[in-house]
Amino acid sequence: AGKQQRGEGFELRTDLWGAVRAKKGIFISADAQDKAQGQVREMADIISELNSLSDKIQKLSDDAATANADPADMAAQIALITSRINDLTASVILMHAPKGVAVASGEHLQLAAVKNLQINAGNNADIGVVKNMFIGVGRALSVFVRKAGIRLIANKGAVSVQAQHDLMELLAKKSIEIVSTEDEIKITAKKKITINGGGSYIRIEGSGIEPGTPGDYNVKAVHYGRQPKASEKVPMPEFPILSAVDSSDFCLECLLNAIKNDDAVVEGV
Repeated sequence: AGKQQRGEGFELRTDLWGAVRAKKGIFISADAQDKAQGQVREMADIISELNSLSDKIQKLSDDAATANADPADMAAQIALITSRINDLTASVILMHAPKGVAVASGEHLQLAAVKNLQINAGNNADIGVVKNMFIGVGRALSVFVRKAGIRLIANKGAVSVQAQHDLMELLAKKSIEIVSTEDEIKITAKKKITINGGGSYIRIEGSGIEPGTPGDYNVKAVHYGRQPKASEKVPMPEFPILSAVDSSDFCLECLLNAIKNDDAVVEGV
């Protein structure tokens, strides 16, 4: 019989259940520690790597705030690294591999956090979804790009952008282009439309149309006619009104503790 490989590596297996528990924290690493001469919790290089990524995201977050976008909650991320993960000073789990980590599931994969979820990448981040993707935000969504712009493209199907109960702003330092390659462009307002260019304007509302200019007013046409008055009523869409209760104000941790303790009343925000 051929020789079997022995004395290299290890395997922990069972056909039943398995559990690994450590009250003060768990450190899992694929980093080398030659001849086992390092400390059990030797993680200085890993913490330095985490801090380096946090610094890069902090600078990006500062730029976002300068550009009037909502910044990232970096304080919570830094506190997690410095006061909990570093040297396992709290009940946390730290995992690291110098060449990469892969997590796969034949069916479902869930990543959940009762409080904050931070994802940092020093280079690219790619998310691919074969079918549908849902992003639900209870309070606010802020997207900031520092250099190369944003592209939102739908090859098929409509693109709908709505501010259902507040204003919508479209602002650019240079030109703004609105093009329909095969149909028409409609601009509708329930009360009034004002177009202003260089101080000249045209104001359109139910009581009439008012053009104004500090300079010349020229009309070029083969025929210029006057017709009886007319109007065209356009139905305005109605937006749904959500419940006044904000689900993001619920204290999930309080709810879980109440369920665990069989309490009838849950308090906390």
